[in-house]
Amino acid sequence: MLNIGSIASGAIAKVVGYINTLLLSFLGEVISYFAQLLEEFITLQTDGAIYNVAVVDGSWTIIRNFVNLFFILALIVMAFGTIFNIQKYTWKNMLAPFLIAALLINFSLTIGQYIITVANGLATVFLREMQDPLVGGIAANFQDGFSSTKIITSGTTSISALQAMGDAGAGIGSVVLTLIFSVIFLMAIALAFIATAIFSIVRLFMLWFLLIISPIAWFGYTMPNLRSGTWSAWWKQFLCWCFFLPYFLFFMMFAVIFIKNKSLIPLPSTLGRISVAGMAGNDFVFYLLGLIFLFGGMIMARKLACASGTGVKAVFGKIETGVRKYAPGAAYVRATYTGAKEGLKERGGEIAERGLFGIGGAQRERLRVAETKGFVAGIPGPGRVPGAKEEAYRAQAAEVDKETKRLQVLNLTLDQLNERLVKGGAPERLAALKIKAENGWLDPTDLNKVNDAMRNAGGGRTALGSSIISSLKKGKFNEIAQTTAQKEFIFDNLEDAEVKKVFGLGMAEGREVMNETIAERLLELYSGDAKEVQDKVAAAVEKNIENFARDKTARETIATRAVTPTMSRAERKLIELAGKTMVDKKEVDSWKIRRSILQSAGGMDPTTGDALSAEGRTLAKEIKDNNTLFKEEGDYRAGHGILPTVDLMPNQRTDVQHQIETNVANGLIQNLSTEELKTPEIYNAIFSINAAGNMTARLRQQMLGKKADRKRREAFDKALAGPPIPY
Repeated sequence: MLNIGSIASGAIAKVVGYINTLLLSFLGEVISYFAQLLEEFITLQTDGAIYNVAVVDGSWTIIRNFVNLFFILALIVMAFGTIFNIQKYTWKNMLAPFLIAALLINFSLTIGQYIITVANGLATVFLREMQDPLVGGIAANFQDGFSSTKIITSGTTSISALQAMGDAGAGIGSVVLTLIFSVIFLMAIALAFIATAIFSIVRLFMLWFLLIISPIAWFGYTMPNLRSGTWSAWWKQFLCWCFFLPYFLFFMMFAVIFIKNKSLIPLPSTLGRISVAGMAGNDFVFYLLGLIFLFGGMIMARKLACASGTGVKAVFGKIETGVRKYAPGAAYVRATYTGAKEGLKERGGEIAERGLFGIGGAQRERLRVAETKGFVAGIPGPGRVPGAKEEAYRAQAAEVDKETKRLQVLNLTLDQLNERLVKGGAPERLAALKIKAENGWLDPTDLNKVNDAMRNAGGGRTALGSSIISSLKKGKFNEIAQTTAQKEFIFDNLEDAEVKKVFGLGMAEGREVMNETIAERLLELYSGDAKEVQDKVAAAVEKNIENFARDKTARETIATRAVTPTMSRAERKLIELAGKTMVDKKEVDSWKIRRSILQSAGGMDPTTGDALSAEGRTLAKEIKDNNTLFKEEGDYRAGHGILPTVDLMPNQRTDVQHQIETNVANGLIQNLSTEELKTPEIYNAIFSINAAGNMTARLRQQMLGKKADRKRREAFDKALAGPPIPY
């Protein structure tokens, strides 16, 4: 019997399948085009001759000749560094890098081109693996893999099943599902090809540029402070761009294998609704694998290529060590038999002191005895030995000092010191950290090492802890990071209070305290120190008030906070410092602010308004001397019997304004500052005089003074124009 529904469903499935075929064939052609474009770019990249062009050679020669002139500057820096004993710039530290760079800078282009040749050689190997003699190159393989007969295999099988079983719904669903998966994944694959093609051509220009500027990187190797920003950065970028291509082609090789052999993936043998989902699942797995190896390969290639640059520093560290070994004055090089004999003697003494292969050694025994005493000292009870715990730390400090001197004689590179920080014994690790600190070689990644060292040293108040802190101070520990955010992070995460104090004070002295919380915590850290130390820290913090209280309103908010019994000493000190800043900037323009400042500086007599402390009296005098308004208001209060604790009413402030107008006319008020011109009473007095037509050139010069700057003139002109400020 004729089944009309089955025939109609079959016809719909065929129409959908036809649309599927057309659309996917179009996408396959698009991918084939971009694959061909990518193949041409890759083939171009693997041609070594393209990196040996006249433009690159000529530009490199100009840069090299120019940079060679700076080696004279390096010699001068080395000389001054040696004379003034600047650790990173002495001849012992700079000679080896200088000799390496001076020699190899003239071969920098050849070295770069050789590395590119190696990378391109690897790329060529993978490229040949993707070229099928029967099908063709990469583009041909992709075109074959994305042909309509292979893309919609599961869809056509679904239609056959539909016609056999009459299950139209399942057949149409499979075709539509395949279409959706195919369109999504093929578009993603097309984007992957476009991105890779662009990245590939950019690689060519980047490698040209990096080859041209390579002499700058080699010169940067000689200068300690330039090494990270030039030498290390250049190698990282150069190897990233060099080895991206072979790594990516390695992953693309697997993508080609999956795409090329897609039709060989077995389909489900049963034909039901479950099998339809299985057919679509095969397509999904096929496209997913292709995307993983294209997109994922591109990401992984970038990471692996950049990781290739991490070994450059280690390699040149070993080269530098070899140069140091044979450079004049190297510690363990002896030119004569006597020198060799002395060298063996030194080595024998080192073994006796530190042991061999972790066994024996006088140093280990001394530390064991000291640590045992320290352990006993920490146990409560009658067996405690007074002062033994500190004696243990002093013994450890002595051993660390010996290790420090030994490592200093070796004149180790930064990479070698880092190696000892990881692999050395406890005294050697601390000694390596001290040398890094003294040379200013610490960076933010050493934060945990500093915390570990201070824990092992028993804190910053022990002999060993104090020794480490001394090294941190010598190397300007606060310069461990470049940005304010990094420094704030380090300050927050330093565990030892004494180290935190050193780092925080360095930030304050460098005017890098950018938030109120750190300023308050720094004051709190030093609250138990001697008064002269607290005064020094307070003076440093005061210079940073404007960093987090940027305008008068913000400073006034801090200075006028009510002092409560529960407030910490640091909070009260910060209020006092904000008030001092306002006094210095002549911003105290109300008796309310004056009261707050005097209260925080030791108190104020409520009857007379006089300060109760010597510091407060000094501030009160500065407020009065630096601000005409206070003198005028003080005279008004005295004449009308108004207590200092009472604020003037608006009409009384108007009376003060009229008093100022009279004194201006009589020549009693002269040479007003910019801040004084902004106070309401003086501002309104100027406006009133001008509005009445009494402002003359003589009065203007009298109030501004003979050497008024632009800001003062602008403030005066603003007062002239008004409008008045309401009280």
